[in-house]
Amino acid sequence: MVRLQVNHTVDRWTGALRLGFTTIKPVCGPGAEMAIPNLSEQPGYWAAPVPEECALPGYQLKFWATKKGKLMYKGQDGKKHKLLVGLDLSKPLWAMIDVYGQTCAVTLLGSTKKGPLGTRRSCQTYSCENSPPSSELFERNCPPITDNQWTEDFNTAESCVVCMSEPACVILCCGHQCLCTVCAERVTACFGTCPLCREGIT
Repeated sequence: MVRLQVNHTVDRWTGALRLGFTTIKPVCGPGAEMAIPNLSEQPGYWAAPVPEECALPGYQLKFWATKKGKLMYKGQDGKKHKLLVGLDLSKPLWAMIDVYGQTCAVTLLGSTKKGPLGTRRSCQTYSCENSPPSSELFERNCPPITDNQWTEDFNTAESCVVCMSEPACVILCCGHQCLCTVCAERVTACFGTCPLCREGIT
């Protein structure tokens, strides 16, 4: 079960978050494409839109694949909803979260599952209300980065494509100016590729 919280939305777009699963390992799959229709029309990808009224700021969502191959989600109302059927459960699944339309920022939340041998927990997460600054958070969880991997330009900056709140002042070696300083450190240390073109940050 994947849990997330919607952080920010904008009114000038229609549609909202798209959720799904894939059997294609992310590092082997296509680049930054939309879940619908780009990925969902290819084998091994399943995605469906969440209604706009279920993806408002502060709302939390859970989504999961059932043993019968259904994609389910539970919204703020606490009710289970079926998004689609036909998932291939014979292979490992990776979750897909397409931040689309009115939705412009989400936070992954931790989850727990009770079983006969105890409670299993997902990877470590932090409270949205009391989380440490992102630079401190990723300093603990990611390897250190070296200097001179990018340059900064505050004059022509648009919004960062990751946090959507700070100016995108960092110019990556591929030429894209799409990240703020804090997110550039996070992306470089944890992923090592440009979020737009997937070129390696050297």
